[in-house]
Amino acid sequence: MKAAEIRSLYETDYYTWTQETARLLRSGRMDEIDREALAEEVEDLGKSEKRALASQFKRLHAHLLKWAFTQKSGHKNSWKASIEDSRSEIEKILSENPGLKSQTAEIFRTSYRGGGCWRSRNLTNPKAFFQNPARGRSRRPCPPSFSRRINEPSRS
Repeated sequence: MKAAEIRSLYETDYYTWTQETARLLRSGRMDEIDREALAEEVEDLGKSEKRALASQFKRLHAHLLKWAFTQKSGHKNSWKASIEDSRSEIEKILSENPGLKSQTAEIFRTSYRGGGCWRSRNLTNPKAFFQNPARGRSRRPCPPSFSRRINEPSRS
């Protein structure tokens, strides 16, 4: 297969492009590889791991909020299992991708907004959730610390 054909595969037949690129890499035929497309895909692999970590943080935030601010009847065990599973997945992602550890605090902080979006859709009175009873004014929620969310036990 010619270099021009391989380049066009990236846009028209991604699966075949991946298989052909892998074959070329293994055979050492680097001059035939679409380097720009390959570099883009390698970068996307890293972004995928970062998105997976953010997704687990969102799930953790949402279920900890549910655990803390709603009736647990009928959901207690599933939320607790989800919280424990999220924590386990976060630990696994970070152990498999130690380069993400330096970005963990920022990913955690920004994911709070995503997990916290649950509150406005699912709380009985979402405005009251953010009401400051001492002043009668709304306040913006702040995410708890990373270590607290990861390590605190689920309350029974």
